[in-house]
Amino acid sequence: MVALGSFTTQGSIVLAKRILLLRDDDFFFYLHQLAVLLKSAGYDVHVVFTSTKEIEPLYQDLRDDVESRGIICDCIIDRSTRVTRTCRKILFKLGLVRTRALTRRKICNVGAVTKDHDYDSIIALGPAALFLAWKAFPAQRNRIIEYSLEVVEESHPAFHNDRELRFLVEHERKVLPHLRALMIQDRFREALLLKQINSYDRRRTVYFPVTVSGPRVVPHREGSPKIVLFYGGLWSNDLRKQLRKAAKQLSSEYLVMIRGGRGADQVESCTDKNYILDKTPIPFSELDGLIATAHIGIALYPNEDLNSRTTAFSSEKIARYCKFGIPFIAFDNPDYRYLKTVHDCCMLIQTYDELPEAIKNISERYEYYQENSWRAFDQFYCLENNCSDLLDLLSESRSA
Repeated sequence: MVALGSFTTQGSIVLAKRILLLRDDDFFFYLHQLAVLLKSAGYDVHVVFTSTKEIEPLYQDLRDDVESRGIICDCIIDRSTRVTRTCRKILFKLGLVRTRALTRRKICNVGAVTKDHDYDSIIALGPAALFLAWKAFPAQRNRIIEYSLEVVEESHPAFHNDRELRFLVEHERKVLPHLRALMIQDRFREALLLKQINSYDRRRTVYFPVTVSGPRVVPHREGSPKIVLFYGGLWSNDLRKQLRKAAKQLSSEYLVMIRGGRGADQVESCTDKNYILDKTPIPFSELDGLIATAHIGIALYPNEDLNSRTTAFSSEKIARYCKFGIPFIAFDNPDYRYLKTVHDCCMLIQTYDELPEAIKNISERYEYYQENSWRAFDQFYCLENNCSDLLDLLSESRSA
């Protein structure tokens, strides 16, 4: 059970602490999860979501669920005219504006939907939301908490190729020492984010790994083949080709299955020997049912930049795999080595060529890896076991 949040007394009326969750771009799972967690912990939660495009159907389901729980969710969609968008693009190219998406109108709209509210904490999910919060709440900046979802730094291609994102990262580095706190998944990603920041007080960091609600689940699989599952965004065609190559080297005992595949628009669904790629979107309500069919999980992320290499505690895939006791395969990076040292729940590989052998090695000691996956879930990936530090921070009296 999640402990109840703190309350303040005003006369004879007991008021729950009020939390604003601010997000720009996509209505991600993490926003939904945080809103539900804080609501269940007794907080008065207000979600403000901004975007330049309509919400995707998968994310609309998350928003609908948030609202069904009595959480106020204001969605600000910037429906600029084509002429306005063109002018903004020209101004951005000329360097006269630093960001195209975070317009003055969007900042004013955030202020408009929050003007009658007094927040104890403002949680901004990512650098874009942090920029919005910094501009929209100048008198309450010491109540802002950044929830870091991705760490974009000099090794990341987008840092050099996306001028707008680089501006937001530089703004994040500038204001982080002045915020109330930083929420981030683990000490590995904290070190990565703070590498270019000298004056930040690390005592104000709250670790909040990507988790899912418990308890652990024992799947009841029937028959064969043994499914080796990759779900989610296909971040490169090379990954798809390598998984298909690995499938051809496996016996008919296995089936490599790719489900979802957001981010690879040119790839078509297909079926081959020991291999299925199904791009049909997976509603969040059906994810657990899909994962329960898997024997082994694939949790391979791009290995070029440090953000993608540091994903052992920031991956929804891994959290869901471990909930069902599913051992997984990942690239051999420091945070994964730490996880494997604490709970030997995975096989780590250097190259794609090692995939078939890793699959066979897990199968040979499956009960061992399965039990360790559940232990990893209990310690690292169960939401109820990893939210106390955050709730303690939010229960503290706010700064004026």
